[in-house]
Amino acid sequence: MTRNTFLRQSTHATNEMAKMHDELLRLGFTWDGMDGYTKDLEQEKAMHNVFVYGTLKRGHGNNGLLVDYNAVFVGEAVTVQPYLMLYAGIPYVVEYLPYGSIEPHPVQGEVYQVSDECLSRLDSLEGYSPQRPEENCHYVRKEIRVAVHPQDTPEQAREWQAFIYFGNPHIAASRCLNNPVLPKDGVLVYPGYHWEDEDDDGDRDDDEEVIEPEDQDQGDVLGLDDEREQS
Repeated sequence: MTRNTFLRQSTHATNEMAKMHDELLRLGFTWDGMDGYTKDLEQEKAMHNVFVYGTLKRGHGNNGLLVDYNAVFVGEAVTVQPYLMLYAGIPYVVEYLPYGSIEPHPVQGEVYQVSDECLSRLDSLEGYSPQRPEENCHYVRKEIRVAVHPQDTPEQAREWQAFIYFGNPHIAASRCLNNPVLPKDGVLVYPGYHWEDEDDDGDRDDDEEVIEPEDQDQGDVLGLDDEREQS
């Protein structure tokens, strides 16, 4: 083996080890010297996979919530099952509509790993409470299958289980039945404002409705609490 060949192979091995180290750190492992890589299993149990498709995506108005709670961006993803997406300033991905006929398609989004605390904050943002009947929630959190393209190896899709916030189909139909999102290359992509879409003067190019968590007990926003009192 020549000296140059040895150096090339050594450099390649070093680069591969560095990639492995970065991947283990991304997955929540820590380097403890003589003990090698370790992981806090209690902390791992507290992490949840969440699929986001609207204002929580990178470059959109509510992504700061995920940043504030140190959510880990896993990668871009597409739902395995097809759904419907309607748009009224904010998007509604729904499993069905009480009336009307729209063809479903897979939904494009992003997957994050979040803590219990962050998940609770997302519930608040989306107007969801496990203690509230689903028909009285603005969005409902459920678990679905998604094909994830990890940030480090985007060409290698992996199927994950992740939470999604489905829109209340009755609310979605009443607000924006006539404004369905049409597929692009066979998938549904949120059409709202992205920071890269700003005009030169900093104005937004569309009407994305950015909702702060403290403003969004959606049961109150939609009059659902009043309906409960009347029923």
